[in-house]
Amino acid sequence: MQYHNPYILPIGGAIFIVAYILFRVLMRRRAFRKGRKVANTALLEENEVFRRARRTHRITSIIIELCLIAGIFASMGMIARPYRTENLNQGVRKRDIFLCMDNGIYLDTLNEELLDELIQVVDGLEGDRFGVSIYCAHSLLYVPMTDDYSYIKKKLEELQEYFRLVIKLDQVYGAYGWNLSDALPESMKEDFETDLARHEDLRAEIVTPTYINAHRKGYFLIGDGLASCMYSFPKFGAEDRSRIVLLSTENTNDVNANPVVKLDEACDLCAKNKVTVFGLFRGEKAFNNTLKPNNVFISSLETDNDYATARADLEKNVKKTGGDIYEYGVMSVSEIIEDVQKQKAMLVDEVIVNKDVDQPRIPVLVLTVALVGFAIASAVKGG
Repeated sequence: MQYHNPYILPIGGAIFIVAYILFRVLMRRRAFRKGRKVANTALLEENEVFRRARRTHRITSIIIELCLIAGIFASMGMIARPYRTENLNQGVRKRDIFLCMDNGIYLDTLNEELLDELIQVVDGLEGDRFGVSIYCAHSLLYVPMTDDYSYIKKKLEELQEYFRLVIKLDQVYGAYGWNLSDALPESMKEDFETDLARHEDLRAEIVTPTYINAHRKGYFLIGDGLASCMYSFPKFGAEDRSRIVLLSTENTNDVNANPVVKLDEACDLCAKNKVTVFGLFRGEKAFNNTLKPNNVFISSLETDNDYATARADLEKNVKKTGGDIYEYGVMSVSEIIEDVQKQKAMLVDEVIVNKDVDQPRIPVLVLTVALVGFAIASAVKGG
């Protein structure tokens, strides 16, 4: 047993012993000082009633004295504040997870499959919070950090629907539905009009806000997108939660781009603020104009990065935050998400804290028993 005020016990004990000795000496000196001695009491002392009363008096006097002593020591024990240190499980450390998405059209396939996997991940969340930030020339906080999982799934499904429509407009109707030939079969025109209208509605909500002033600022501003996402964490720096960013990107800047924050600077900010970034890299197809994913590729006219440079730069920077890079095409999206969930930053750790827990029960119990004993003994003695 440990005590918050351990000095109380030796000091209080010493004072009590000195006071008790003085009390006993004074009581002995005061014996018969106000009374009268009576001779020939032998007959009285042999009387059974007298003997019983004297025995009761002695026993109750001893009990009262013991109760007082116990009560004094119990009081000193409570003042000393006994405690013990316990390891308390305060549950698990919760996570804040942000999906930070480049909405460039060359990422459509990756984003659509990624969202499909993340919808399943959200189903398994418990107490964690999730958010979505989308960027191109500007950032859009599409889903503020929340633990309203039904809302999160609804917004992820809408986002997934947008990317599916983009792919469909390209692969089914051709050229994303732009400059569509009048030769489109009649059997497809009604579906096309429906899909195009829905695509335009979703695009106005999801994409258009991120393209404001893109002609002046440039496209694919990954550093701005990541920094903006990082500062969207709620109560940043105030809560003990694991913070993770899933960064879907190609790490390519428009040759005319004028970002406020570059990728290395954004990752430095994340590392400083204990935000782990996992790079979800679209892969070599986006840089190879012979492969043309979704009929779109990144040519030298659009960016000044090649595949090897973009990948190496992304890997170097996300690793500064404690994260890693995953390349789409080398791994499937399901394999990527499965591996990300195994990473240390994503693990849900138990929160064990050492806490001093007061243990007043024994001294309180002793004091209570002493007071009850004192009251009963006093009543018997007085009666």
